[in-house]
Amino acid sequence: MGFFKMDCTASRPKISLSVKRSGSKYNLRVKAWEHAYELVAQLSANFKRGKTYQKLEELIGVRFADILIKKELFIALVPFCREYERRIELKQSCDQSWQVPIEVQDPILGFLLRERFATSGILIKLPSFSTRIIQNFKNIFFMFIDFCLSNLSVVLMKQSRVTAKIGIELNEGVPNGSKRSEFNWYKHSNLALEKYCLFFLNGETSTVKNEKEKMVLNNFLSAGISIVSDDQQICKMAKISRVYVPKKLRRFLPIFSTKQDLWLKTKYGGQAMLFNFWKNVFRKQGIKVLMISNEGDIDVVMQSAAIASLNGISICRQRSLYPNYSCIGYHPAHLGLSWNEDTIRYWQEAKNQNEYCIPIGHSFLDKNEYAENDSISHKIREEFARYGVDFVVAFFDTNTGPDLDFTTERMFTLVTNLAKFVLATPKMGLIIKGKHRNDLKSILDDEIQKALERQGRLQFYTKNILPNIISKSADLTIGSGLSSAAWEANCREFRAIHFHPTCIENHFIYEKGHNRLIFDNFDTMINAIKDLMAYPESSLLGLAGDLLPRFDYFHDGLAPKRMAKIMQKALESDLTNRSDFYAWLKKEFEANTLA
Repeated sequence: MGFFKMDCTASRPKISLSVKRSGSKYNLRVKAWEHAYELVAQLSANFKRGKTYQKLEELIGVRFADILIKKELFIALVPFCREYERRIELKQSCDQSWQVPIEVQDPILGFLLRERFATSGILIKLPSFSTRIIQNFKNIFFMFIDFCLSNLSVVLMKQSRVTAKIGIELNEGVPNGSKRSEFNWYKHSNLALEKYCLFFLNGETSTVKNEKEKMVLNNFLSAGISIVSDDQQICKMAKISRVYVPKKLRRFLPIFSTKQDLWLKTKYGGQAMLFNFWKNVFRKQGIKVLMISNEGDIDVVMQSAAIASLNGISICRQRSLYPNYSCIGYHPAHLGLSWNEDTIRYWQEAKNQNEYCIPIGHSFLDKNEYAENDSISHKIREEFARYGVDFVVAFFDTNTGPDLDFTTERMFTLVTNLAKFVLATPKMGLIIKGKHRNDLKSILDDEIQKALERQGRLQFYTKNILPNIISKSADLTIGSGLSSAAWEANCREFRAIHFHPTCIENHFIYEKGHNRLIFDNFDTMINAIKDLMAYPESSLLGLAGDLLPRFDYFHDGLAPKRMAKIMQKALESDLTNRSDFYAWLKKEFEANTLA
């Protein structure tokens, strides 16, 4: 396999963004996203025919302007598409509430949507004249506050003595060994820590939570690492002033006109402010190479555009497992580093997203992991053994919501039925790993929970423990939805399956591993678990086998080492013309000498 250069005209494998519909199984979010994709493709060209778009191209470049307008449209259209699909379902079920108008906050989009869906019978309500005026006054006030505070915070920021650094936003806070870290590769680099700048800008997740994290951060600071943060505690430790990031791009509502160029004009001021903010921050901190951590924000587009204007480069790493319909505007960096080839093909469908992509393997799998993780897994298993448990199932929770793969009700039913099966099966234990919840009340029947706990057959863990520790403790891992945590277990050659109640038939894991790696029927899954318990030697349940290269391209635990080499080379390169850097990357990849 060769390198992957993003070229919209080149011949390449076709991965359809559309998802096969399967009636009630097909969730509302996927319907809305698919519908929004179609509308973006149809409408985006209309919004590029004006002077404002030309100004945007001059400000952030042709590629990023294209990504930005599609992302802006997508974000604006998804709420409408969600309500539209909901109304269609209500209409088909003869529920008269389908006639309730859909409120569209943006008048220009509202007028366009009214024209497009005039024959559907769906009513669209636009904000009133007075609402637009009041909202615009609010937006002007808050935009002025954003402008003053963000600019003042940059003025107060200390000028870096180091002129070429790598910037990394730590989405999940200080690395502490019990969670994923965007900075897990730095120990493989030969660079001094003063060559790094860490950004802590993600609210509650980007603060110091315990003594271990304080110690790690103090060690970084002692070694000369730079910090940019909006967290008071971190700023106090680093002895720096807090940075103020403009909270969001202000959306002005047109009052008298519905011209499409005006739609972009209402956003241009906020976009320009955000672009200039990041450009000034990167210039003052001496950032040349930027590792992007957020996956789909408008901020990310502006960060990439800002670093490009300083002759730098933005690099993204795959953090999550994407369904193949959710990649538009995700990781819009110059260079994309993925776990496997399939992700690159999904990224390629969102045209112009990256200049260059390459698989490096699963970037959170490291051969040199913390030794203490093994002892934690051993203790978990020992605790079960005290109660006679000899087969353990681990279940990974996920986010729930009315438009997601799992509603709260559906998650409750799944977990409760799984717990009933465990309770009825002697010597079987259950681990539940919560994603964002701190108790089991919303996803498990209270009586069943108490019964399992009395027998020592239920353990519950929150987000402060790595999923791979749980997977190593279990005989089988079950991930809810298309689960990144279960995928990581597959990559580590633990037994792991995905339970996805909605329809993703055109994802390769479904095509190649249906009822072995992914299930959409609970009874079928339970029968497969029974077979595994009865015939463990012959069962293929949860084993990736020959599909491993499609999960984790190299499957050698050296992805962090590859990342370190790529980041260091980027820092040392002349990035005025990034093609020379990509030529080096192609050569190293094809010779398999990146690690």
